[in-house]
Amino acid sequence: MTQTSLLMCTVVVSGVCALAQTPTQQQPNFLTATYYQVDPDKVEQYEQITSTMGRKVMQALIDTGDATSWTHYKVVLANGLGPAVTHISVINWSKQPHLDPSMAELEAVYKKAGTSRAAMLDRTKPIGRKTVRREVWRVYDRAGDAAAEGDFVRIDPKRLTSTQQYVELERKTWKPIHEQRIKAGGLKGWAALYLSLPGGEDYQYQAATAEVYKDETQMFLPPRIPDLWKLAHPDRDVTADMKMMSEIKKDLARTVLRAQSVVGKPAK
Repeated sequence: MTQTSLLMCTVVVSGVCALAQTPTQQQPNFLTATYYQVDPDKVEQYEQITSTMGRKVMQALIDTGDATSWTHYKVVLANGLGPAVTHISVINWSKQPHLDPSMAELEAVYKKAGTSRAAMLDRTKPIGRKTVRREVWRVYDRAGDAAAEGDFVRIDPKRLTSTQQYVELERKTWKPIHEQRIKAGGLKGWAALYLSLPGGEDYQYQAATAEVYKDETQMFLPPRIPDLWKLAHPDRDVTADMKMMSEIKKDLARTVLRAQSVVGKPAK
């Protein structure tokens, strides 16, 4: 494992966010997602560190006003994010993510948490945790509630040929349906995200949707899409929308996560 801290691994990403031209209906919400691999026999030890020392450090970061929340997830179902990924750490930022914090800035956060980078390294080195990759995302729309500790989250990554059209169709056609699912008790929350970094034609996905469920029972409820469709679009023929959606996006292998530690509250 390289000499990086829990905070450093999560927030250090290089580049410039690339979604400035996408229209938004609400305050932009950027997040950084860091994907980790942890040895099976060290998972319990790793999760104990993240739920204690890691939680304190992230609360200190939130207290600075730069971030709004931190969520630590465990991958619970075979996924399309890579077989090596066992955990995902997510920071929601109040404005834009900090891409290159100085050592002084990091040490100030650790000091505020009552610890230090050195102490964190002493705890994390023996675990053999590996950073698989880091990404910067932008949440451009959402409905319902964010994940709380114990909730399940289903991530559906997508490969796109037209980002602008896809964003408009998610908002116009699918968001009202998910709002009806939330009202009916079949879903706790929903969010639509676009990948800002890294990018390029050879990257495996450009967007994703996230569905939040309060428990396994809710996650396996039949969605009753035809009935919800009538409630969400009583006076619209969305045949053309659906045809276009099928032409501009490809659904990739989904992932199911469980929120293990949550600090703060994601932006609405």
